[in-house]
Amino acid sequence: MQNSCLRFSYNVRKYDHISPSFLRSGWLKVHQRFVLHLCCLVFRLLRSGIPRYLRSLLNLNSALHAENTPVTRCYDSLSFPRHRTSKFKAAFSYTSTKFYNVLPSFIRSSPSLHSFRSAAAKFISTL
Repeated sequence: MQNSCLRFSYNVRKYDHISPSFLRSGWLKVHQRFVLHLCCLVFRLLRSGIPRYLRSLLNLNSALHAENTPVTRCYDSLSFPRHRTSKFKAAFSYTSTKFYNVLPSFIRSSPSLHSFRSAAAKFISTL
């Protein structure tokens, strides 16, 4: 559907590549939009803690390290939950952790949701 809308908007023929039109429009592809919305949800969950049932599925690495252990990971990244099956990779706790940890630290430490969203959208569009 996105491709059809871009073809109509930019008058791109049926057999021409659509990728330059995506770059020109500034739109994110469907999967990129999914990643952006998931990362924004995680950002809000980590800041507000609400709803608690979703926040309880996410674990910060800083909460897992004791004070006297060497720091091997970034403090604002999330830790992956333990799992035994490959089916678990479709769960919210796994996918949200995977995509949120891909973001650079300066984006994860944004002061507001608006600045986080715009920086994350720029970063995700380059992936």
